[in-house]
Amino acid sequence: MSVLQLLATDGFTKFVELIALAGLNSTFLPPHQITVFAPSDAAWFALPEDLRQSIVTNPILLQEFVLNHVVNDKLLRNTFKDGQTLVSFLGSSLTLTLRNLNWRVNDILIRRFDRLAGNGVYHEIDQYLNPLSVNNLPELVRLNGLSTLYNALQTSGAQAALETTGPFTLFAPSDSAFAAARLNLTTTEQLEDILFYHVVGGAVDLRNLTLPTTLRTQLAGSYLNVSTANGTMFVLNGRSLVVTGPIKAANGLLYIVNAVLVPSDIQPVTIPQTLTRLGLTTLSNLITTAGLSDVLAQRGTTLFAPNEEAFQFLAASGFNVSSLLDPANQSTLRRILSYHVVAGAYTVTELNLPSSASLPSLVQNANLNISSRGDGNYPLVNGNRLLIANVPASNGWIHVINRVLTPPAASVSTRAIFDDDPELSSFFSLISAAGADYLLSTQNKNTIFVPSTSALASLRVDDSQLLNIIQYHMTSGIHWSKSLRPPLRSLRSIQGSPLELSLDLSLAVRVNGATVIRPDIKTPYGVIHVINHVLYPPDLYPPTVVDAMSSRGISSFLDLVKEAEVSDILRLPGPFTILAPSNEALAAMDQPVLEEMRKSKETLRRFVLNHVISNSYAAEKLPTNIISDSGDRFKIERSGDRVTVGIQLVDGSSIQSEIKSKNIIAFNGYVHIISKELMPVEMIPKTLLSIIQSNPQLSNFSSLLTSSGVHNFVFKATGEKFTIFAPTNNAVTEAVESYKTLFSSPETTALVLQYHIAVGLFHAEMLSSGLRVGTTTRADFINIHMKNGVKVLNGEAKLITSNIYANSINDGGVVHVIDKVLIPQSVLNMKK
Repeated sequence: MSVLQLLATDGFTKFVELIALAGLNSTFLPPHQITVFAPSDAAWFALPEDLRQSIVTNPILLQEFVLNHVVNDKLLRNTFKDGQTLVSFLGSSLTLTLRNLNWRVNDILIRRFDRLAGNGVYHEIDQYLNPLSVNNLPELVRLNGLSTLYNALQTSGAQAALETTGPFTLFAPSDSAFAAARLNLTTTEQLEDILFYHVVGGAVDLRNLTLPTTLRTQLAGSYLNVSTANGTMFVLNGRSLVVTGPIKAANGLLYIVNAVLVPSDIQPVTIPQTLTRLGLTTLSNLITTAGLSDVLAQRGTTLFAPNEEAFQFLAASGFNVSSLLDPANQSTLRRILSYHVVAGAYTVTELNLPSSASLPSLVQNANLNISSRGDGNYPLVNGNRLLIANVPASNGWIHVINRVLTPPAASVSTRAIFDDDPELSSFFSLISAAGADYLLSTQNKNTIFVPSTSALASLRVDDSQLLNIIQYHMTSGIHWSKSLRPPLRSLRSIQGSPLELSLDLSLAVRVNGATVIRPDIKTPYGVIHVINHVLYPPDLYPPTVVDAMSSRGISSFLDLVKEAEVSDILRLPGPFTILAPSNEALAAMDQPVLEEMRKSKETLRRFVLNHVISNSYAAEKLPTNIISDSGDRFKIERSGDRVTVGIQLVDGSSIQSEIKSKNIIAFNGYVHIISKELMPVEMIPKTLLSIIQSNPQLSNFSSLLTSSGVHNFVFKATGEKFTIFAPTNNAVTEAVESYKTLFSSPETTALVLQYHIAVGLFHAEMLSSGLRVGTTTRADFINIHMKNGVKVLNGEAKLITSNIYANSINDGGVVHVIDKVLIPQSVLNMKK
């Protein structure tokens, strides 16, 4: 079987497709003897969509991309050397490094080794090797398909700067990031400032930083804040996620990010700011008075903006426009203005439909009627003309109209204060669902802390607790925001549990850690403060998965979580699913292996995160195939109420861990207690037996060891070291055919196998000519000689692969592969 056929058989679908698309099938077929660093399918889909599109549509880039994963030699893991540099078919350098027992190529983890084929071998990696390290950063931007950034570099003076020696680190926004940013820049200088704000001096490897930290940019006086999300991803300025990198260039490193970073003095121009530039003063002032500025600054918004003439017409009709500025009329004002807003960014082309249609405004059950004029010009909105269309803002579009739109009349009820306000409507839906309208009383007024609509999207509570949650957001009496400051430290909710008050760094009021983002909304039923998180009574659920583990006494795993500095991550909103090993599971673990892991924080974190899934799954909802935050794939199997988590090993076997206690709920996820730890695949200790069992070359030898029972008493966890001289499949087949009588006896078969096992650790370098090696038969020795520069055992068996090491603390040693079966003299004497 060729390397290409083996890759196809083993499920490397995307990589095989790229090979074919590039016209490189013959490169992966005999007579070439090759080593392939094969990226998984998941690695392909982890690349930015822009880059994937650029690769498959650019034949030259596609060939470079594929050839960079191929080396013109057959290299097994036991030949790797730390710091060794290989040359790919592309001519680029691939550097092997050994870090914390993990092999990496160009800093990319090698997850599986030594899948042998007739014309070579492949090793599985979890990312693509970028072939572009020989280029400078602007060229790297171009070849990675980042066309918007590349055009911006050419337009400005940033390209020339990034072509110098450097080194630099460039955080490169994708094309989709630029499209979403909708930058409304007025000068080339502003563009240059933004580009230099994405550049840091020096080649900065984010993985080596102590986070959070700040990086000085090439824009004078500006810094980037770097933090992590879920412990595995990097975030810049709290919003831009690093999705790919680092990618090496000749003069630095490149990271692809999913959002454009803008210096504080060049903020994106949102809809409210654009209104001021358009001179729509009356509308701008009313939006500010109504407290709708933040709503209109949200991404994906369309505003039909009445001009000054529209408000003059309204005044001429007898309406007192200035009365809308009265705080007592804020609800009415918000309803009128919200009727001019549509969720979604619509250009006039998208609005100019063949026939009439309706778009939902931000006022519930109040749609806008969009109708075509029939003459190809701008459409009508509720019969009114668009005067100016397609005014861009960073978060949407503005279309200027010549009339103020009047929303349908709303019935007056306790619902009105919520229905009229898009930011409050979700909370009212909960009040209504719980049958708790009686809590909104004009006689007994309350202070209500209302979670924003986006905050309520993460609400995790069943119907039986809904009223409990609502009451915990209310406290008796009127408390304006100025009265919620020190010396007042707490309030008692009408649910009965206390609400803790504090101030954040900007002196905004916080309630149980939730920040008041819109204070002092006066209503007939009291005062409302909008907050950015849901409040949960302390007696309902543990607030985080960390607290949930603590409440269930999962102390051993929790100690490792804290030691790996992951606990702060697991206190974030998440959501998370934790597969937490029980105390008994960790106690049954190989303790020397655990202690060795704890010596390296990176290794320990890798172990801990292998039990974390960045999503919220009840046990019944766990997908069949799931990936941990550490990158390992698990298979979930169910049999009745029994749920198991399986780790597939390279030798075809699997490790099963049963979920013993399900669905321990926290507000940021679930905890499931499991019966066995989930060791990352590359960290599972490799025994001598597992090395032999996982090597296709040695399957016949492995079968004999198992069928004879030799493996039961030789490969015991005694701490003793062994050296195995393992004959190839062809060697075993030949010997069984030549010595049929000998191998028909279990007793003599066992003696032959024991003759291939030496007590002690004999590296290949120690096997010098004239050495006699004692074996576990106790009566026979192996004689070492040199013949034509090759080490030969007993005058005929050549050493063809050497020094394959086991890394198990209790079962160490080394395997050498030989091309002949060794027959001990004592066995031959028995047959005479």
